[in-house]
Amino acid sequence: MGAKAPEEKSIPLAIGLNMVLPGAGYMYMGRVVLGIFALILIGMILASTPVFIFFSAWIGLNVFMAVDMLILGKKREKEIASVTTKMCPRCAETIKRDAKVCRFCGADVSRVF
Repeated sequence: MGAKAPEEKSIPLAIGLNMVLPGAGYMYMGRVVLGIFALILIGMILASTPVFIFFSAWIGLNVFMAVDMLILGKKREKEIASVTTKMCPRCAETIKRDAKVCRFCGADVSRVF
């Protein structure tokens, strides 16, 4: 039995959730502790700064979290691909793990992996 593939999550949705409520996007992506930390951080900034500075901090934090979400999404895509695909031993092309025949070279790959 192979490893379980991580769930596919929408990166734009995660970024949007972070814009509405910082940390919610991280929680959606399964990083609950980091999400709670981001929520507490923005709360502390709100409590300790004037409103006009808060909005600058909000925008800066959202840009930082959006970049991190994109990086997290790429990492998740690689994890999914490693679980759902395999390499053809004859032509070295990436094919689906359940494939019986390589779609590129026609090699029998039913006994690989």
